[in-house]
Amino acid sequence: LRSFPDRAEQAIANLFVDTPPERVGAQAIADVAAAQGVSGERLSAARAAVYRRAVLAFFADEAIDDAEADYLGRLARALLIPERDAAAARHAVVEPVFARALADAMADGALT
Repeated sequence: LRSFPDRAEQAIANLFVDTPPERVGAQAIADVAAAQGVSGERLSAARAAVYRRAVLAFFADEAIDDAEADYLGRLARALLIPERDAAAARHAVVEPVFARALADAMADGALT
């Protein structure tokens, strides 16, 4: 969550480095975004990017355990990301990995 090209995303992500998501308020997120000159749709996009990068980080080992799923749920709520959008972000990260694994398994004819 630490190396974003976009300053607003970085500033928002930094709020969660040492603070549990439920302790980061919507106003704190709005304040750091405003300091970067970001609001409206751009703020929504920055929030979504922070969430997607968290999903990517947790799925690096091709699994999301219960603790990680719990954190992602709390993060989505803190970022004001609707559940349907959070689910879509998780799907966008996870689906290509599983599709590739299925294609590989089908290619060699062995599902293990």
